[in-house]
Amino acid sequence: MFLLDNEVRRYAWGSHRVIAELTNRPSPTAEPEAELWLGAHPDASSRARDLPGSPALCDLIKEEPEAHLGRVLNSEYHGRLPFLFKVLAAESPLSIQAHPTAARARTGFAEENEAGIALSNAQRNYRDPFAKPELFVALSECEVLCGFRGAQDAANILARLGIRMLAPYVGSLLTGLPSDGLRVAVTTLLSMPKEKQRELAGRVVEESARLVERLDDSDPDRKSYMWAIKLGEAYPGDIGVVLSLLLNLLVLQPWQGVYLGPGQLHAYLHGWGLEAQANSDNTLRGGLTPKHIDVAELLRVIDFESGPLVVIDPVVLGAEAGYDEGMTTWPTPAREFALYRRKISSEEVIVASDGPQILFCIEGSMKITSRDVVTELSKGESVFVTAAQGSVTVSGDGVLTRVCAGRVIRSR
Repeated sequence: MFLLDNEVRRYAWGSHRVIAELTNRPSPTAEPEAELWLGAHPDASSRARDLPGSPALCDLIKEEPEAHLGRVLNSEYHGRLPFLFKVLAAESPLSIQAHPTAARARTGFAEENEAGIALSNAQRNYRDPFAKPELFVALSECEVLCGFRGAQDAANILARLGIRMLAPYVGSLLTGLPSDGLRVAVTTLLSMPKEKQRELAGRVVEESARLVERLDDSDPDRKSYMWAIKLGEAYPGDIGVVLSLLLNLLVLQPWQGVYLGPGQLHAYLHGWGLEAQANSDNTLRGGLTPKHIDVAELLRVIDFESGPLVVIDPVVLGAEAGYDEGMTTWPTPAREFALYRRKISSEEVIVASDGPQILFCIEGSMKITSRDVVTELSKGESVFVTAAQGSVTVSGDGVLTRVCAGRVIRSR
């Protein structure tokens, strides 16, 4: 069991306050802080604070993979922690992006290696050979673009702008299978000359502004047009402004979640929360960014199926199934990870696991006890528990979150 020091990633879209205040550091920070990484990704591995030299968690796992991961997990993931835990704090929008399937990640990574493209090269698409499904759980009100609207809905929101340049896209969306119409529309938008993209994005911002003045708050599309205006102001002439109108806009309340599988186009717009995901950093971007955009590769990985995306509410694990009634989770189909939350009060809670896990205190303080070793956690601190440790006992007063491999791991 290791107390962790975790790396903060600083990107322009991050917050000057959220992560600093969570981790009990001076706020506001000089630079925006976007993500806190808890895990063993080689690009930003957590470190074992109390061991000599504070070794990286990824190196510790490589040295004794079966002790850290357990026999079953090690045989499947070959000495690699399958999950990554993050705090994400978006003061301004992230890029529109999608993540590859496992098969495409393996192939794309191998192709770029064979081509001699350095991992540090900004033009590289694949940083590792793994998929990156993710679960985001809000800790504030969060707005997220995720997955394509139904084709009829997408056609309607474009048609309401009354822009002649959009007429072919509206027609494509209403012709044939919904996925075919979306594929044609998105492919054409991403592939058009930059000058045409700038012109169309500018028109969409102008007409959205006119339309917003006439719509009241009850109109279901008003907030989407308002975001198109904001995105156009932040990224003038960016085709992502138009793409944003083709995506579902979700407003998550605290502790609501959304699962994003391979190929689902998405963008976090504002707010902060927890992210449990596979241990990968593969991202294909489509707009709202100055970073590298590979249109052909993005189109290869996008999932063009459409329709409303389901908000995931926390599920209480009931006593009738053998669980502590205070433990909640957000069900997903992911094998690599699962996220749990537990309110800790005066009573002791035994958290039993047959695999590795990261325990993260996001409120209050608590003690983690394993085999007579006691580790104290304050808000913003975390600990890695190896598979060899087995059960741990938690006591104190606060809120505990934890990520482990994507199968039900019991608490009692």
